Order: sequence, then structure tokens, then C-alpha cells
Amino acid sequence: MKKLLLIILMMLLLPIVHVSAADTVSFSADNIECKNNRLIEVNLYAKCDKKLSAATFEFGFDKTILEFRGVGKPKGTLVEYNEKSNSVKLSYLCKDGADISSKAAVFTLKFKTISEGFSDITYSVFDCADSDIGQMTIGNCTSGKVTVTSKAPDNIGTEDKSGSSSAKPSKSTKNYSKSSKTSKSAKTSSSSDAGKTTRSESESKDSGTFDSVIQRDFDKATPIIVLCASAVICVTFIGFIVFRIHVIRKAQKRKDD
Repeated sequence: MKKLLLIILMMLLLPIVHVSAADTVSFSADNIECKNNRLIEVNLYAKCDKKLSAATFEFGFDKTILEFRGVGKPKGTLVEYNEKSNSVKLSYLCKDGADISSKAAVFTLKFKTISEGFSDITYSVFDCADSDIGQMTIGNCTSGKVTVTSKAPDNIGTEDKSGSSSAKPSKSTKNYSKSSKTSKSAKTSSSSDAGKTTRSESESKDSGTFDSVIQRDFDKATPIIVLCASAVICVTFIGFIVFRIHVIRKAQKRKDD
């Protein structure tokens, strides 16, 4: 009887375990070699069999080498960022989920090189969710690196004259992805100060969207979770009653004998 109850409980719990099972997602960033006074873009890539819908990042870099200029995002995604004294915090959201099964760039960090040297692009990732609002396990997070040297090719990055921004990762680097769509040149603005704008109008409108979408989808999933939990409780209670009746009958039989 105990074995039967255990099997029933395991069968009911398996769907819940499957829903909450985590899928591993790995991240990597471009390595770029360029000259000083260039506007560059560093792509952040993600790879997982599941679609990426949400994540929170915190980036660090050497501010004596790089000056942060903003974030480029693919169509259909929402990005909200906040530059702090020694880091940049960023929230990413893609309502329908970004396909990263073949390693894709999820967004682009824009910088201006302000002195020669090198800077690692380090980052931490938190709260990854897939298109089913399931938690994703965070795997490898490979840092990027920007090397600023006078020996770099002239075609890497754009000189800071008109405020344009079109970085191309160095072909000699290992993390360069030829298929990246987000490394295309951005539109030229009217002055060099235009590149210093920290947030676009559309990004400002996205404020608060990350939490609201996650909350809405969680509310939709709540009835299913409650139903499964109720089923487990009911089966457990019924099993306990059956087991209790069995024990009482067995005791009564021994007494009669």
C-alpha cells in the first residue's frame, strides 16, 4: 500500500518538476581591436535550445579606456539600462522570446575609445526566463575584451567625427560571429554629442514593462500551479485515509483472531 501511494505521488509531481526544470543558457561577448577615438559596438551573444525572454545584466569595464554611449537592441525587444559610477545595469525583455539556438546577439553595447590600452567587458547575469516563463540556468559567461592600439586596422570602428557608430569585431578574435545582425552600422547623427544620449525615447517608454509582463504571465500560470498542488494534496489525503482504514482493519482482524 505504501509503495502504491508513493508511485501515485511521483506521477503527480513529475509534471510540476518538468515545468520548473531549468534550461542552461550560455553568454559570450565580442573581442575587438581598434584605434583610439573610435565608436565601437560590442555584441552580447546567448545560446540555448529555449528562447530567451528576459534577463538582468550588470556590466563592468575600464572607464579610462572606454566611454559608455548606449545600447543597441534588435527589433521586438525592450531594453532598459542605468549607468552607475562603476557599472551599467541592464534589463532585457523579448515578449515572444529570442531564438538563440544557433548563438545569436541579443543586444549591443556602444562605446567610444578614449585612450590606448585594453579593457575586459565583464558581466553578471541574473533572473533568466524562457518564452514559457520558466527559469533558465545560467551557464558560461565569457567576457569580451577591447584592445585600443595604434596598430589596429583602420576599418574597425568609426572615428568620432559625426557621432556615427558602426563597430566591426576584429576577424582575429575567437568570439566573433559572422552571422551577427546587430553589428551593422547605426544611422549617422548630426553631431558628435548625439552619441552621448543615454536612452532613446522608445526605451524610456519601456520603463516598468519588464516587471509587468513577467507578473502578468506569472498570474496566468498561477491557476495551473494551484490546481496541481490541490491534486497532490487531495491524493495524499485520500491515500492517508485508505492507509488508515487498512491499518484499522488489520488491527481488528488480529483482535478477532
